[in-house]
Amino acid sequence: MYNSDLHGLMAIAMKGTEAHPPQVMIGLPTNEYKDSWYWIQDGKFASLRNMAQGTHSNTGTSISLSNELQKATDMMSAIDMICDAMVDKLAQLMMVPALDIDPGKPLSTYGVDSLVAVEVRNWMAKEMAVEVSVFEIMANVPMRQLAMDMAGKSKALEQLC
Repeated sequence: MYNSDLHGLMAIAMKGTEAHPPQVMIGLPTNEYKDSWYWIQDGKFASLRNMAQGTHSNTGTSISLSNELQKATDMMSAIDMICDAMVDKLAQLMMVPALDIDPGKPLSTYGVDSLVAVEVRNWMAKEMAVEVSVFEIMANVPMRQLAMDMAGKSKALEQLC
């Protein structure tokens, strides 16, 4: 937003005519952005940047993890699939690029609280047919280890055990 736009909005709000009530709603532009905006590089605005650049972030995989796990030939490939899917899910939930997430670190490193952990637990139950507690998700274990634990418990991977 330019200073002149802000000054114009302030003038309209202070006048408070019937044509322009004093409550003025303003928002972020959806078709442009400038690198000079100090806040634009924050991960929360990634979709705004992508929209302005004509790209869209992938908010969900086109093939579900459960379908991918059925194609797994061994436990290690299944663990890799689970780990990659967990990284993508965490990136989506925390609104950060997936490249910024290291599967060698615990979920708690990325600010996962109990509400996000419940969301991850529900996703795991749906996609991997595994029952896991919120405490296991929030435990201080690397995501890769969590993926191994989930693969061992998953009903969707019983054919590999």
